[in-house]
Amino acid sequence: MNAQAQKVNTQEVIDNEHDYVLGVYSRPPFVIERGEGSTLYDSEGNSYIDCVSGIAVNALGYNDAGIANAVQEALATGVLHASNLYHTAAHAQLAKLLCETSFADKVHFSLTGADANEGAFKFARRYAREKGHRINLKSSPLAMPFTDGSLVLWQPPPAPSIKTLSSL
Repeated sequence: MNAQAQKVNTQEVIDNEHDYVLGVYSRPPFVIERGEGSTLYDSEGNSYIDCVSGIAVNALGYNDAGIANAVQEALATGVLHASNLYHTAAHAQLAKLLCETSFADKVHFSLTGADANEGAFKFARRYAREKGHRINLKSSPLAMPFTDGSLVLWQPPPAPSIKTLSSL
């Protein structure tokens, strides 16, 4: 039986999530079953306009024909994803399209938001150096790299104004 024809038991799904998923945040008491565009449908047939899809990095909508075709093409090759350590035609084609339709001469593909932020900081520092600007660490955030590749920024607070008896 395919997944779409199988009836979802709403309470069983909610109970399983309660038992096996860390309860970091509360969820409404319905189970999403399918989506079209910006509309989601639960297992009871109710519809909802998804105004928070970006929270799960899915701001592209649901059941988009273009995305479905791209996934089918990738599945047909047997390579749905390959590390950017390797050359792939899809990787090169996307890079070319982005450069030809934007301001960029080159692109950088990141795997996480932390990687993207780190890349943005490196590009900004390189640009500043090429333009002859010096980076003043006394007024710049300090970057603290971690072993997982993430970067934490810390902006030191301004120095307090200290008044002494002699200055009063």
